[in-house]
Amino acid sequence: MLQPKVTFCAGCVGEASRLSALAVARYMARGPDSSKMLHTSSLLTSSGSTLS
Repeated sequence: MLQPKVTFCAGCVGEASRLSALAVARYMARGPDSSKMLHTSSLLTSSGSTLS
């Protein structure tokens, strides 16, 4: 019974890592501080909504 839960958690972590990598790639492609602020606030918003 533990195996599906472990697989699901690994999938969630993989998805989060993929999205983080995407955000970093976008930031590095753009560069300006304004996009850095935008990514930071959207990251905080998304993680806040995920936690609540």
